[in-house]
Amino acid sequence: MKRLAQIFSTAILFLSLGGTSYSAESGVLPSLGDLTRALNQYCSEPGTENSADCLKAYLSYRCTVNFTFSDPFYIYSCIDASLDLVDVLDLTQVKVDPTRDAGVNGLKLHQVAFTSRLKKAFSADPSIFSGWMQTFQSEFEDSYRNGAVHSLWTVAVRITGSRERAIGFMTTVFQDFASKGYFDLVDSALGRKARSNLMSLNGFYDLLVSNRVEANQNPSYSLYPYIEGAKDLHPLAHHFYTPAYLSMRLKQLGHEDRVAAYVSLLFNTSYEFLKLDRKMQTGRWPLRDPAPFDGKKYSLQVQKIYTGYRGALYGIGKNSALDYITFAKKLVADPSGFISSLH
Repeated sequence: MKRLAQIFSTAILFLSLGGTSYSAESGVLPSLGDLTRALNQYCSEPGTENSADCLKAYLSYRCTVNFTFSDPFYIYSCIDASLDLVDVLDLTQVKVDPTRDAGVNGLKLHQVAFTSRLKKAFSADPSIFSGWMQTFQSEFEDSYRNGAVHSLWTVAVRITGSRERAIGFMTTVFQDFASKGYFDLVDSALGRKARSNLMSLNGFYDLLVSNRVEANQNPSYSLYPYIEGAKDLHPLAHHFYTPAYLSMRLKQLGHEDRVAAYVSLLFNTSYEFLKLDRKMQTGRWPLRDPAPFDGKKYSLQVQKIYTGYRGALYGIGKNSALDYITFAKKLVADPSGFISSLH
């Protein structure tokens, strides 16, 4: 009953702040103006500890704005899953020296995800953990030097013993390294043992970035499971595995497949929309719909969003999906409307 009350009170709050008209030009419900201003103020304070609450509020806001007219009954399911998603993320706000760089495009990337899982993973015996990393690295180098076909995913399944555990492992240890708080959290919480494991992982990660991201080499090596038709995926693993893990966990928590996949995609896409909004200097997302954009100029964001789309579907066990070209055309023409249509 407490859960139902939380969900319904959130939706009722959104819809009772005024008239329910929609402004196509601004991409927002004008009746939510006071709430959006309050959210901005609450969530823009430096060093805020409100990361999880703000994310729940913003995702709930998007659920409401996206479906008030097109599918109002879906709002309940969307908000319910969004609240669970943020709990699954298990975010920790890490205090970082304010003189350090704020992150990519000025974003505050000091939230570390999957905190409990991260601590457990890096608590592994250093000799075992380094053995895993050596296996990853030796197969990568075999592909690079000899053209042998290898897959990071295949090794992860072999190490962990199952598809589900492999998705969880990949999501946890290969989460966004742009987060300045990742290493700080593990190092301060676990000490010397974790430091050794961090160095092992970082060595392999640097190898991936230098060869796959910066130089676009070693095409015989795959980061992902084989999915027919899944081409043009981004070579940083977290863009696929994070939404895959989130949709998988939401499904395990009892959410319908389409809800689990959509909310995971909404979370992943929201982050990319935020970066796109900063680059375009439009000042719209997340409180207003993003504007159409040039797919060639911002092809990197399209690729990352598409990778998350395929990941979210993979997490619920679905491999059939739109091809990259079709997805990209629809996305750039109507970013928020197209993503909403995927629910």
